[in-house]
Amino acid sequence: MFLPNLLWQIKHGWPTVSFLIDLNQDIMEGISPVQFIAGQLLYLHPFNAVIWISGLVYFFGNKGKKYRLFAWLWISIFVLLLMTNSKIYYLAPAYPCLMAGGSIAVGSWVFRKGKKWLRAAVPAVLAAGGAVLMPLSIPMFSIDKTEKYVDTITFHAFENIYELTGDLRGMFGWKERAEGVAEVYYRLPEDGQRNTMILAAGYEIPAGLDLFGKSLGLPEARSLSLSYWLWGFPEGSIETVIGAGFSKEFMERHFNEVALAAEIELEHVNPWDTPFVITICRKPKESLQKIWNRYRPW
Repeated sequence: MFLPNLLWQIKHGWPTVSFLIDLNQDIMEGISPVQFIAGQLLYLHPFNAVIWISGLVYFFGNKGKKYRLFAWLWISIFVLLLMTNSKIYYLAPAYPCLMAGGSIAVGSWVFRKGKKWLRAAVPAVLAAGGAVLMPLSIPMFSIDKTEKYVDTITFHAFENIYELTGDLRGMFGWKERAEGVAEVYYRLPEDGQRNTMILAAGYEIPAGLDLFGKSLGLPEARSLSLSYWLWGFPEGSIETVIGAGFSKEFMERHFNEVALAAEIELEHVNPWDTPFVITICRKPKESLQKIWNRYRPW
């Protein structure tokens, strides 16, 4: 099962290894061991820590020794990710087994105590904790109400509340981006549209343009980011490039003619995602192939 992946990595110069090195330098080196450990308690919500820690203890006890491998798997992955400054949520797939073992351990303890109120209290406490933190993960309210709520339950500990709500803010503005690109695209003469490429920043923007752009008649977006880079640019003569999400200054590094076509103010997005800049670019300073090679991700 793993061999095809390994052969692909060898053939293409180990792109995943390079990606992980770059990711560690740019992002993950800022995650301290203390943050990683604390994050394990917070990400599964603190009350659940009682369950999965009980599972770890259960697997090392006599009753759970048949399944002790699950405990060693969690420990080995935990240590590996801790040593490599991993993102906090990378350990998440290792928890279901601990949760299962912990459920057996806690459930057995509750029934041994023989107190009926405990049988209701344990799931009630877990449900209450989940309910309190649910708005952080599920878009139950408007983004403004969500941020007020999160600010309250964190006792105003965060100067920039979007540090916690950034993923929810990331859900906004995609249709508006696609409509803005479509408006610029259809300004071009019909003949020119056939020789136009949409070059989008990152991987989120081209994905959003492809999702909402189909009904608008937009061509498939291209990108220099990660796996998008591997798919290259369209075949044939490209006379015009629509830059989506790149600054005018960035596009001027590679094209002799760059015109600012639109700046769209997006609502409810993260601060760095607005305004959304769209440019029309012509006369590249070097071939598109050379530009593409310059931005190889590894």
